Amino acid sequence: MLLPLLLQASAASPPDFALFLGRFHPLVVHLPIGFLLLAGLLEWQARRRDRAAWQPAIRLTLGLGAVSAVAAVGLGYLLAWGGGYDATTLFWHRWSGLGVALFSVGAYVLKTRTLRAVPSFVYPGLLVGMLVLLPVAGHLGGNLTHGSAYLVQYAPNPVRRLAGLPPKKVARPPVTDLDSAEVFADLVQPIFEARCVSCHNETKRKGGLLMTSAEGLLAGGDGGAVLVAGDAQASDLFRRVELPPTHDDFMPEGKSPLDDPQRKILAWWINEGMPFTAKVAEVSVSDELREILRNATGLQPIDDSPLAQEVPSAPEEVVSQLRAQGFRVQVITQTNGWLDVGLAAPGQALTAPQLDALLQAQAHITWLDLSGSTLPPAVGTVLAQLPHLTRLRLERTSVTDEAIAQLQPLAHLQYLNLYGTNVTDACLKTLQAMPALRRVFLWRTAVTPEGAAQVREHTDLQLNLGQVPSETALSSTR
Repeated sequence: MLLPLLLQASAASPPDFALFLGRFHPLVVHLPIGFLLLAGLLEWQARRRDRAAWQPAIRLTLGLGAVSAVAAVGLGYLLAWGGGYDATTLFWHRWSGLGVALFSVGAYVLKTRTLRAVPSFVYPGLLVGMLVLLPVAGHLGGNLTHGSAYLVQYAPNPVRRLAGLPPKKVARPPVTDLDSAEVFADLVQPIFEARCVSCHNETKRKGGLLMTSAEGLLAGGDGGAVLVAGDAQASDLFRRVELPPTHDDFMPEGKSPLDDPQRKILAWWINEGMPFTAKVAEVSVSDELREILRNATGLQPIDDSPLAQEVPSAPEEVVSQLRAQGFRVQVITQTNGWLDVGLAAPGQALTAPQLDALLQAQAHITWLDLSGSTLPPAVGTVLAQLPHLTRLRLERTSVTDEAIAQLQPLAHLQYLNLYGTNVTDACLKTLQAMPALRRVFLWRTAVTPEGAAQVREHTDLQLNLGQVPSETALSSTR
């Protein structure tokens, strides 16, 4: 089956069936390694012990190794037909692999046939040659797949020097100020290094594309330029990362797709003209993208919540009214007037006078805990009038999707606990639209993993469907 395809191997465009079979080379190539190493070990044992007893096992393993070596060579030729490999490494891998196959076939023939004209030293010589070439071919194959520096990528510099490699790159200092970050080196290149360079490096340029340097990206691949400055949609590289994983042209091939923030950073860089040395302060950055960049660099978001503002202390009559209605009231900091309010005795129905007391304190409440209570239908409209809320606990309450929809005006709400409620996927659209919301606990609700997954694809909103926040965790966020 392989022979007709191998005879066409000089054709410029390989047939799909040849490439399909070639993909089995990494699977099949491990068979001769195991069989032939075992044959060598058995032969060594046979020379130390009862020689005759070991011969059937030696013939079997040597035969299986020879057959699988020939098959691996054939499939390897088909795999290499697709291109994208370093020519020098491929040359030596091909001929060392072919040597293993020829030596193993020759050793098997001499093992199973009595050829008096062949000197006795030929068989052990073939075995030794086979066993010497086997790790050489395997190492070169690994270099083709992972790059020549794979084994010593994390080795200390003395080992790297012995291997003829340059010292490790000095890690770039972490970004401490977003505006001072270099667009390419700090934001774009880390994406390429994490997702692309394993197939587009100095020793494995898939499609002829090198992605370890600006020069390689600008040079393009076998099909020409892959980037069009100022137009991400016209750039072949960006087109490929946006394709579905099942598409033949999808990148990174065989791996998970780039996530939404990574694609947005890449599109932004291309649309800004592919600046390689500019800093973030020197290019145009939208508010949405600035938040994405802050997350990508591990920078904490700027605290634009009410807690960053100064307000006077709440009037004593407002605090007294809250306590009279069964609320516990705590001042969050001694230097500010923000209040942490919660039901002193959860488990009861929230009343109209209690809702009125909350509205009287709307200028000061930023943390509110109504957990464990029965909520009236109007609770959503009341909570929406507490504009400074940053934390809201509604776990184990009767809150509904309709009430959640009324919370959308809460522009500063960052934390929402809906554990043990009857909310469904219908509330996710509202949660996704709330600009400051960062974490939502949804365990033991009717929200589905599929619904949550769709939200995660488009936002950085953390939806927790499987872990109840402990009191320690809750208090640590206060």
